[in-house]
Amino acid sequence: MLAANIESQAMYGRIGYVYGYPHKKAYRPLTPPRRLADVWAEEPRQALFCYVHIPFCHQRCSFCNLFTFVPADTSPVTVYLDALAREMEAYERILRPARFRRLYLGGGTPTFLNSDELRRLAGLLHDTLGVAPAQTHSCIEASPETLDEEKVGTLRELGFQRLSLGIQSLVAEELRQVNRRFDFMQNRRAIDLVGQAKFPHFNIDLIYGLPGQTEASWCYSLDAVVDSPATSLFLYPLYIRPLTGLDRRADALPCPTPAQMGRMYDVAIERLTAAGFRQLTMRQFRRDADGEARASATGEGSDDLEYRCQRDGMVGLGAGARSYTQALHYSTPWRMVARNIRSVVEAYCRAMQAGETDVRHGFVLDADEQQRRHVILSLLYEGLDLRDFTTTFGVDAYQSFQPQWEALDEEDCVRRDCDCIRLTARGVCHADIIGQLFFSERVRRLIETYEYDA
Repeated sequence: MLAANIESQAMYGRIGYVYGYPHKKAYRPLTPPRRLADVWAEEPRQALFCYVHIPFCHQRCSFCNLFTFVPADTSPVTVYLDALAREMEAYERILRPARFRRLYLGGGTPTFLNSDELRRLAGLLHDTLGVAPAQTHSCIEASPETLDEEKVGTLRELGFQRLSLGIQSLVAEELRQVNRRFDFMQNRRAIDLVGQAKFPHFNIDLIYGLPGQTEASWCYSLDAVVDSPATSLFLYPLYIRPLTGLDRRADALPCPTPAQMGRMYDVAIERLTAAGFRQLTMRQFRRDADGEARASATGEGSDDLEYRCQRDGMVGLGAGARSYTQALHYSTPWRMVARNIRSVVEAYCRAMQAGETDVRHGFVLDADEQQRRHVILSLLYEGLDLRDFTTTFGVDAYQSFQPQWEALDEEDCVRRDCDCIRLTARGVCHADIIGQLFFSERVRRLIETYEYDA
C-alpha cells in the first residue's frame, strides 16, 4: 500500500491530512454519556492546551469542510460567548488547579469577532481558567477581510504571540474560483497590517492545487509571501472533500494533477530553502532561529512543564472543538453542511445555558490506540523516541509495529538515529500516507462507515 500510494502521488489531493489520531470521522455517540468530572478525574493538568472554536465566517470557501457557517442578519456572537463562559466555568470547577501552556483560537474565523468581543473572550479565559495570550504559546487564526488597524492593535494589546493569516493565494482568479470574493487588495493590506504590528510569530497559509493554478502562478504567490514579514508558512495541498463547494461544482476550472502538485511542492522546497526557511513538517516552514522553531513546532522547551501533544491533554471550548484526554477524545458531532452546523451550534448554546456538560460523542482509546497515536504524532513532528515509548507503554515500538517499519525502511522514508526514528526528506513529503499506515482496523472501519450529513 505504501509503495503504491507513493507511486501514484496519493498525498497530493487524495489521501487527506493526517495531523492527529484518530480522525473525527471515527467519533461516535458514547453510551452511556460520561460526566465531565469523571473524564478528567485522573488526568494530569500541569501542561494543558486550551483550544477555543469560533464557528463563524463571513463567507464559506468552496474547498472548506470545517465546522463553520455564515450567520444570518442577527449576530450569534453574544449568545455564543455566553455559552463559552458557562463551559469555562464547568471546566474551572473540575480542573482547578490547572496550568495551561498553549492557547489556540481557531475556526471558522476567530477574527469574525469585533474588538470588544475579542476582549470579552480574552477576559473570560483569563478570569475563569487563568489562560492569558501573553503568558502562553498563543495563536489566533485570521482572514484578511476581517482585519483592520484597530482589530490588529487589539490582538497585539491582548498579547497574542502568533497570528495565522489565511491568504491561500495571491492570484485573484484562483481566489474567485474557491469563492473568496472579498476585495482582493485586502490580502495585501492584511499582510502589511500584521507585519507592521510585529507579532513575535506571523504565519501565512497558502494552498497549492487550486482550480486554474499553474506552477508559474504558484511561484508568484510563494515569492510574494517570502518577501513579506511572515516568519512561518503553512503550505497545504488542496483536497476536494465530500459535500464541499468544489465537490459539487461542475463549472470550476481544472485542478492541477497530482504530478503537477508534486512539482509545486518540490519548487516550494527549493525556493523556501534558498530564502532561509527550515522545513519542520510536510506543511510547515519557519525562518527563525533553529531552537525557537523546534520548540514551537514540537511543544518542547526549557520548561519541563511544556506541552507535548503525545502526553498532555487538550480542553476544547465551543461547538466543534475537540478535547483530548489519554483515553477519550470527544467533541460535539461533526457536521459539514451549513444548516446542520448551525443546528449543532444552537444545541450547544442551549446545553451550556442549561448546565448540561456531559460528554456524549467521542472515541475511547485503549492501550493499542494510545500507542498508535503516540507513534503518529511523534513521527509527524520531532521523531519517535524509542526509550520514551517503552517507558510510557512498557513495550517495544519497533516490535509492536515491525511491518510498518520494514515498509518504511524499504521506501527510504525513515532513518534511525540511536534511539530515535525520524522521517527522511522523502518521508516528510509522504507524511500523510505514512500516518495512515499506523491506523488500526477499528479506526479504518469507523472512518469508512462514517455517514456524511446531506
